[in-house]
Amino acid sequence: MAWQNKLRTLIAAHKQGHEELNEEISYGAPLDSGRVESSLREIVQEFEIDPKTQRSLQDLYSIADGVRFAFGTIKILGLAEGRFAFGQRNDDSGLLGHFNRDYLQIAQDIGQRALPSISICLIFGLDEVGDYFCVTNDGTVVSAGHTITQPQVRADSVDTFLDDVCLGPGFLRLYEPEEDDPWVEILKEFEFIPSKD
Repeated sequence: MAWQNKLRTLIAAHKQGHEELNEEISYGAPLDSGRVESSLREIVQEFEIDPKTQRSLQDLYSIADGVRFAFGTIKILGLAEGRFAFGQRNDDSGLLGHFNRDYLQIAQDIGQRALPSISICLIFGLDEVGDYFCVTNDGTVVSAGHTITQPQVRADSVDTFLDDVCLGPGFLRLYEPEEDDPWVEILKEFEFIPSKD
């Protein structure tokens, strides 16, 4: 199943009141499709996003109505107002554009110091310790930030990152969570990863 269908399945279950998903997915007030498109168009132009990544982000934010949400410990920044990635702040700092205007230079500096060949163009998510999930100018997803001083490749594209790391077995490889981790339980329940039972 493609990540787009996985995400649609989770959002539908969340909206129907799936108890565990209500604790794991933070889903804010949705934007209409016109606002999603115009907000994303501005970000794509401002941060010079490649066409393949642009299509992936368009799919992501169209399915999620532009809101900020979480896949377990992975927080994806939104286009719409809502909770900040870590905390209850209801201001613009958790929005994709604002967050990048405030913090992108930090990620770019980390990338340039460690690997001059890496050019980070956008931060689109964070993990629980505040390390960033970034897209490079060629569409590769890397981690960089406070605990990762040398960017680490996480996926060859946003599509692969969402399908494998957020909604598949790559989550297990990246975080090595306990067997009873709530996000792992959800991935098993929806059969996005095999259950060992």
